[in-house]
Amino acid sequence: MSDEPMTDKPDGKRTLFVIEDELHSEQHGEFPSFIQAIDELRRRAAIPWNQEPNRAPCTSWKTCGRRYEVIEYDNAEEVRRVSVLEVFASGVKWSDGIGVIDFSNTTRPSTRLFRQLSPFLGKRDFLGKALFDATTALPQKSVK
Repeated sequence: MSDEPMTDKPDGKRTLFVIEDELHSEQHGEFPSFIQAIDELRRRAAIPWNQEPNRAPCTSWKTCGRRYEVIEYDNAEEVRRVSVLEVFASGVKWSDGIGVIDFSNTTRPSTRLFRQLSPFLGKRDFLGKALFDATTALPQKSVK
């Protein structure tokens, strides 16, 4: 678990982001920001499915896996959750490209991805600003 404090918001609420394995109802860390939780899941995506922390805790772990979600809490109340990463013997699957967001190219992030992530990305969040800028500043392709 992180030693960093929860994020204070202007309205006095305190925000915390938790990684949870939805399949096994296990929490896998607390983070002060959504981006830090995603960074941890990027690290886990590089670990094989049959090694800790990705190895499922059940007796049928050889045919099971992990389905990681990030849950946002304000003052210990769940606000929202989003599926992010699945790790199984068949491979790793990121939800809507979350694990591979790259703002160094000119590809426009999908509107669906922006809508899914925007509640987690506050105005003070650099990636939130980058995502907003990337989705609004790039020229639209004209459709004939």
